[in-house]
Amino acid sequence: MKSSLSNMLSSSLAQVCIARLRSNFSLVETRANRFTIAVILFCLPFFAPLYHDIFRAYITTPDMDLAVASVVLNLNSGLSQPHYDHTGYVNFLLLSWWIKLGGIFGLIPAADWKAVFASADPEQAYAQVVVAGRFYSTLVAGIFSVVFYACLRVLTENRFAALMGGLLFAVSYGLARQSLILRPEMLSALFVIAALFYLLKASQQTAVTGSATPIMAIAGAAVMLAMMTKLQTIFSLLLMPIVVILFGRNAAQDMRGKRFHVLNSETAVYAIAVAMFLVSKLL
Repeated sequence: MKSSLSNMLSSSLAQVCIARLRSNFSLVETRANRFTIAVILFCLPFFAPLYHDIFRAYITTPDMDLAVASVVLNLNSGLSQPHYDHTGYVNFLLLSWWIKLGGIFGLIPAADWKAVFASADPEQAYAQVVVAGRFYSTLVAGIFSVVFYACLRVLTENRFAALMGGLLFAVSYGLARQSLILRPEMLSALFVIAALFYLLKASQQTAVTGSATPIMAIAGAAVMLAMMTKLQTIFSLLLMPIVVILFGRNAAQDMRGKRFHVLNSETAVYAIAVAMFLVSKLL
């Protein structure tokens, strides 16, 4: 009896606290608040790489770290990409620019094969490329967290729900794991979420104005980038029309009436969560 009463009181207190936090959070939204939220969400994914020592030995994760570093050095040396299994091209290209930038500012000793072999310690120069790539992965994770929150904020029109979803995503195991290694899945997932967001927005726009060609073009570009980053993401992309059919129209009708329903907030969150689950399990 005491246990049951204690559980009821704890549940009631938690509901009151959440309701109070939600009401206080919903009162004011200023540019400073939005910037603060973005900074917090951007910084949260940095804890995992720093905790696991971002400067650890470059052979700690030989599966892709060494392979990606080699491809990046190939691109910066004017050579071709040796394999197209993922394809990984967009990720390799962005990382090669990141390594070049580090070389220009003197943050890493070598940005191409010629500079690696010309250095006093080629192995250490190669290791610095891997470490620079880890910083790049962490940066992408931070950007992904902010983008995820922004998508939830627009789709749900609810600051509290978007903040909770953004915080949970920023500290999720999948994002932390991807921030530790040089793999293309995280960047591809970012493009997948962007494509899903713009498809849902296109559905809403079509219901309101009857035309959404520019938004569909952006969604198509995101789909193309997702596949050029990770070819196997096609399995997730093929399910997107189903998500849009299930959730796009209802949200558009509520937008037309300028009303917000909790159900639409939840379904939008679930739709994006399903996409993230598919990306993590199928790729």
